[in-house]
Amino acid sequence: MEAYRAAILDIKAKVPAALGEDLLALYLYGSVLRPDFQPGVSDVNLWLCIRPGTDMRRVRQAFFPLWRKYGQLLKRGPAVVTPAECERYSLLFPDHVRSLRNEARLLAGTNLLPKLAPPDSAVRLAQIAAGTMHCSALLALSPGNREQHTKLKRQLLRLATHQAGLAITAETPPLEILVALHNYLATQSARYPTYQIALPAQPKSPPPLLPGLVALIGLEDQLIIVIPQVDRSLLTGTNWRAVANLVLDEFTGVLLATPWQLCLAASVNLAVDLYLRSFELVWGYDVLVGRQPTERHILSSAAVLPVRVLVEQFPAAYLTAEESDLEKLVHDMQNILQNIQLRGEVMARRQRVPAQWPPEALPGRGTPLHQRVAANFSHFRWWSSHLTAGLLRPASQGCQEVSQT
Repeated sequence: MEAYRAAILDIKAKVPAALGEDLLALYLYGSVLRPDFQPGVSDVNLWLCIRPGTDMRRVRQAFFPLWRKYGQLLKRGPAVVTPAECERYSLLFPDHVRSLRNEARLLAGTNLLPKLAPPDSAVRLAQIAAGTMHCSALLALSPGNREQHTKLKRQLLRLATHQAGLAITAETPPLEILVALHNYLATQSARYPTYQIALPAQPKSPPPLLPGLVALIGLEDQLIIVIPQVDRSLLTGTNWRAVANLVLDEFTGVLLATPWQLCLAASVNLAVDLYLRSFELVWGYDVLVGRQPTERHILSSAAVLPVRVLVEQFPAAYLTAEESDLEKLVHDMQNILQNIQLRGEVMARRQRVPAQWPPEALPGRGTPLHQRVAANFSHFRWWSSHLTAGLLRPASQGCQEVSQT
């Protein structure tokens, strides 16, 4: 731990000195502050709040030398936000911001984390439902894919502890975490009967590997396996690698969900995918037929990608990349922007309104790399602002919770 303390003290001294008044706040958060911190395994998480208009190249110049020195300890670069971006982030990821407010250590500056309204319990539950479905991909991962397995286990652990509030530790096997999360979702399902469906008789016999199968539903390159109930016997008694191998020609992975879990996740957390008809029935009963997400849920789910990339992914990559890797980084970010713009255009066509996009086009390949990076950041900021603007209006009627008596 001494090496970590030294690194944190060095960051605490040098980043504020390099950025001066442009650094509004510097936070340290995550397991590094808790007894379950595992040196060499856990990330050291940093959150920088900067003044609007600060040149991200200055932030890179302040942090990159520290990354070269301590990168093996830190494992990933920091999140970077302006106060306005932090507000937008808090609209979509209130649990994370609440955790920051309660647990993060302020290393420099003034505490600027926004105060949060009471969380929307349905949205929070939908995030857990969608996250559990996403992390079930680890069931069918090949044994050699350790990096992805570790990543999914971390996400599972965070879902269970930070969002569902379950008594889970870092030593709990992933399968047991999945069981615990599905048990939690099952106990919550009666509160939201809107997403319960009456299942008809099976239209044909399910595949031998998946007795009781309700449906197979495609979402991009993932196949969602819909089963009435997920428990330990199902998880341990099914050859998930064999299932994945059967669909390898069409899908890169398989996910697992109950009908109620998928209806909730698709209607709220993945509402833009439902709205744009990205779910495709492959076999069985269409559990999503007739589902109509609210405008607010469509906007919030569409905003997740640009806001998350702007705050977490892009800054962390840019502040830690070697100069020789910046061309690829710009290319990767522009691919994400193209996907966001395409989705925006399809949404506009469905709404029969003119499509909108950032006022200035991205510069060409002949432009210096750091200017191209700055332009990419500008586009992500525009999309984040554009898609979250409607979320500042009063919420439309969304999920209906049954009152508990």
